[in-house]
Amino acid sequence: AIIRSIFERSESMAPSVKDLTVAVPHFRATIIGAGRSPVAAAAYRHRTEMDDESQGRTFRYANRGDLAHEEISQPVDTPLWLRNALQGQNTAKASQILWNAVVAGERQVNGQFAREIVIALPNELTLPESIALMRDFIAAEFTSKGMIADWVVHAVPGNPHVHVMHT
Repeated sequence: AIIRSIFERSESMAPSVKDLTVAVPHFRATIIGAGRSPVAAAAYRHRTEMDDESQGRTFRYANRGDLAHEEISQPVDTPLWLRNALQGQNTAKASQILWNAVVAGERQVNGQFAREIVIALPNELTLPESIALMRDFIAAEFTSKGMIADWVVHAVPGNPHVHVMHT
């Protein structure tokens, strides 16, 4: 259903895609739970440095030059304390704040911090079209259901893809 939803949206944005057979070379869904740091995962995806307060570690990932877009999409009912904490921050800093708060709030030793999906984007779409496509998709599938989505687009030549980490 997720793949169909993405390509139905892409067809409405790029009429030339309708006439093509477009393969989805990659779709993966994973859980980031106990034993993995969502802050480290976010630092890698944002291609930056982030501090994991629960581990007292800093994760550094050099900018590989493929980060094309980063955004945190929030539902209308995001708690005020979190909305205030994220306000005015650049996206990477807001991501660090978000995932540190998630880790601090998890009480189960085998808890689940985040889910992540990685989706290959259609090569036929431009970067602005891909971003608009993902905004629509995230609004329909995540934020409308009360989840916060921290997402980035990596514009790897021949393999544009999006990482969506959500609560």
